[in-house]
Amino acid sequence: MHDPDLDIPPELYSEAVEFSSTCWQVFGSKNMDEPTKKAKKLQAIEKMLGYQLLKRTKEGAAFDGLLLVEGIYPALIFLSEDDIGVQLMGRCETLYSKCMRLASLDDVRKTISLPCFLVVVSGSHISVVGAACPSMHPSIEYLTGFYVCTSMPSDPGAVFENIAKLFACLRRSINVLTEYYKDLLSLLPCLPKRYLPLRNTFTTLDGQLKRINYSNLHMLGKNIWTGTVDTPDSSSVPVLVKFTRRYCAAAHNLLKSAGLAPKLYHYDFEPYQVEEDGNDVAPGLFYWRMIVMEYISNAVTLYDLTGTASDARQIAEHLRRAVDSLHMNNYVFGDLRPTNIMVQILEGKAHRHKGESEEEREIRVALVDFDWAGKDGKARYPSGISFGGTIAWPDGVKPRGLITKEHDLYWLRTWTDLLA
Repeated sequence: MHDPDLDIPPELYSEAVEFSSTCWQVFGSKNMDEPTKKAKKLQAIEKMLGYQLLKRTKEGAAFDGLLLVEGIYPALIFLSEDDIGVQLMGRCETLYSKCMRLASLDDVRKTISLPCFLVVVSGSHISVVGAACPSMHPSIEYLTGFYVCTSMPSDPGAVFENIAKLFACLRRSINVLTEYYKDLLSLLPCLPKRYLPLRNTFTTLDGQLKRINYSNLHMLGKNIWTGTVDTPDSSSVPVLVKFTRRYCAAAHNLLKSAGLAPKLYHYDFEPYQVEEDGNDVAPGLFYWRMIVMEYISNAVTLYDLTGTASDARQIAEHLRRAVDSLHMNNYVFGDLRPTNIMVQILEGKAHRHKGESEEEREIRVALVDFDWAGKDGKARYPSGISFGGTIAWPDGVKPRGLITKEHDLYWLRTWTDLLA
């Protein structure tokens, strides 16, 4: 909606004026009953969308309005409310769940996450909500704010402009979703279960196309999955696949070259959309960036490790090397908490220091989670950083605050003191 070059069909402007007038009549009426209000809103929505919506499915389920692709797949649900209210998202989730339970979806429910739009007209406002079911429970999210759909005396043109933009985007999005559902018809027999990501291929850094065989969700509440990738010799390599909005692949590759981070097989990257400082990646082809890296088997986090004094000395030295390497190249890490420090005991590898009687087993340390990492003076903490719980953040840490080298050194001192 914020694209200045958005192509808006001219007829949408006159239809937006008519839509606004209908919303005002319904919202301002004291004598109109609820069924009549809903009928008028539905008629106005249908005209703006260019689609006729169902009020009742073949199973007998009632909706204020429902658009099905091929008579099966939900593309849009219309919800009419008198006011915005505090339970609106709950109503959206209930409606979407009701749609998910339709008998016509029994054969595809386990395979497809069933993405769908909800158009909510609440009193004098309109909003678009997105819904999907990628796991056991629906995921509901506002795609727009609430736009006034009754004209404002001070600037009625702005209202009509917003309505026209909203429905231009919605029409285009519904067309894309319709094609998505139609294309799925031939793919259904070979699709994975819906809680596994739909993206299952990537191109390696040397240009090879690889297919991911997903196994499981790696961590509840995180967009991280485990899987394998086939190799030319018919074996497979375990991988970790992460979807994130921000990732500093440059810092990851820097530590990988020093043996202090997992191998990085792929990251979504478009050269013309990377800031000069290498700190962040702007939105491009995908809303979520896919990162494919080595899965380190038998590794535990520093938090979960039970080791020896010798192990502790090695870990402390590896951490110093990692932080020094980042800082020497003007990078900061920002999130050097124990859950982001992986420790692997290399079986069968041990050595004895001169003058010592016992062998020292070899330890591998790898930093993970480069979401916050970036160039010193540029990288910032996320706005949603949590200050609850028992995390003892360094002084100066704040939402959208700069990540400094001193913050990394604070964590380094914390762990080296504990490991000493």
